[in-house]
Amino acid sequence: MADLAKALLSTGALRVNVTQPFRWTSGILSPIYVDCRAVIGFPDQRRMLVDGLVELIKTQIGADNFDVIIGGVTAGIPMASILAERLDKPLAYVRKEPKGHGKGQQVEGAEVSGKRVLLFDELISRGSSVSAFCPALRAAGARLDHLLVMLSYDSDEVRQAASECQVKLHSLLTLDQALASAELSDADRAEVARFRADPPAWRA
Repeated sequence: MADLAKALLSTGALRVNVTQPFRWTSGILSPIYVDCRAVIGFPDQRRMLVDGLVELIKTQIGADNFDVIIGGVTAGIPMASILAERLDKPLAYVRKEPKGHGKGQQVEGAEVSGKRVLLFDELISRGSSVSAFCPALRAAGARLDHLLVMLSYDSDEVRQAASECQVKLHSLLTLDQALASAELSDADRAEVARFRADPPAWRA
């Protein structure tokens, strides 16, 4: 896992700044910012991480146990596309909300009705995206049992979101595994640990 973590880190996908915290989409202030979309710009690292994801699929899920790979809009689509190509699977993607024009569809691409689908997203930090994707896929008739991510914050909030969505979560890396391989000062590492232990208290 250390090699995969270093590959991810070398793309700049994880950043730490304890003096100028990052504001997440949710409004949360955090000393950590993760953007796995950076991976697609680095061929060698991308290939290594895709190899890891393919191996995880084969060993933990089974390539014969799903029919379609679904990418979560928009960050999950590039890597889902590569995985679909590598595994010779049909590909679709799912939006958080129905399209506001045309046929108003929320799921595009391969037919998912009655199909076993594997949902892929590059990151799960709180689970809000998954909470939107899962009902949309099931409403379209998909049989969804597994969620695959490149990196999980592996928090109680994440586990609760996966449980409520009734999916089994599979992550190539956890945030703690990535942080363990990051080059951080002792002071920064201590601040990150404080944030991880109690985000509201750290923000206060």
